[in-house]
Amino acid sequence: MNKLNFSTVNALRIAGHADISFVDIFINTDVALFLDAERIEFSSGQCAKESLAAIRDFFNELCIAVQCNNMFRVHQLLSGGGECNELHLGYSTKKSRGRGSSENILFPIISQMIEQGYFDRVEKLSDLPLWTNNFGEDRCSDLIGRLIRMPLYKYTIEECRKWGCLKYSTKVYSGTYWNVTTHNWENFKVPQIIAENTPILLCPQTFVGTRLLTSAENFFRKFVLTQRQEDLLAERSPLCRFSTDKHGFEKIQKPTKTDICQFEVKGQSHKAYAYNMLEQHPHLLSAYHKEHKFDLMKGEFLLTPDEFDQIIYGQVDKVI
Repeated sequence: MNKLNFSTVNALRIAGHADISFVDIFINTDVALFLDAERIEFSSGQCAKESLAAIRDFFNELCIAVQCNNMFRVHQLLSGGGECNELHLGYSTKKSRGRGSSENILFPIISQMIEQGYFDRVEKLSDLPLWTNNFGEDRCSDLIGRLIRMPLYKYTIEECRKWGCLKYSTKVYSGTYWNVTTHNWENFKVPQIIAENTPILLCPQTFVGTRLLTSAENFFRKFVLTQRQEDLLAERSPLCRFSTDKHGFEKIQKPTKTDICQFEVKGQSHKAYAYNMLEQHPHLLSAYHKEHKFDLMKGEFLLTPDEFDQIIYGQVDKVI
């Protein structure tokens, strides 16, 4: 397939992503980049502010529904999910399409988390992938895309006007987005923004990554196992390594993470083990979030313009 970039079909005179604030999407397929609620949380600008408000308000409503055991409301909240094909983000290898995070997909995932008690360990929307194997970057990105559709629509208009390439179709665009005033999904009927007769929405570069910052395996190994090493050291566990120095003094080293996995975690799922550790150390998840905040404020984990060029164009410099 000959992949067509937004900048190419609109003849934008750019050398690459250093010249633009948005992702130069393909209009006839998807690119393997994903919206990340944590990246949005630490982005700047009006689009980020409105997007974060939508994400937080939706999550708050979901938490209230779960706490009240109001499964009808949970159904209602998840009914607005689904892939936002106009963003052209995700794993589709041909034309952007798919059910994404539809209610039929999301409700069994969330209801199982509730039944198993894992939802109690969710502090914000970006935590959902920690406690299920069925809610990875693609589905999480799809849900976020729906939630922030209105801010992205306004952002796309601003960027297209800036570059002199704003085009509307004659069709009225009706899609769902999260309304922070009504605390519900709403339909908005507006002209479709198009490129080469294909509906598009542009996305700020700071909103996306090749993976989500919150990773179950990363949290398990970097925070859960590290904390367990300290616990076992304090307990002088047999898993610790004991020795004597040349002066006859005892030396004790904490267990390796490999030993903890082999002798203590054993056949447990990492998710279940992490959940049990949070019973003893509830601060771990907040500490994980704080580390992401600190790293993002330093600019870490953010894709550089050159990295975007490599992902989108397959080379460092775009050929004009």
